[in-house]
Amino acid sequence: MTLDVGNVTEKGQVTIPKHLRKKYKIDDKVLFVDAGEGVLVRRVPKLSELKGILKDSKIDFDRIRQEERRIEAAREQRLMSIVERSRKHRQQEKK
Repeated sequence: MTLDVGNVTEKGQVTIPKHLRKKYKIDDKVLFVDAGEGVLVRRVPKLSELKGILKDSKIDFDRIRQEERRIEAAREQRLMSIVERSRKHRQQEKK
């Protein structure tokens, strides 16, 4: 185990040492995990590395997509309802 110290910029940026980026194949995305006593930095795998990972899975992706569409439609409906109530309220205030 090695210890490396990094500086945090005013923008909150930290440079991961080159030897660690190379060793863990870190390209452009990392995941920050709040580990209670500190922050764990994990590599985010590329999409191409995940190809086929769920091929034998029983997950019904069509059902998931349908549910996502249903949720999005309900969200849009609520938003339109809020906009409409706001518009009516403004019209009543003008009277």
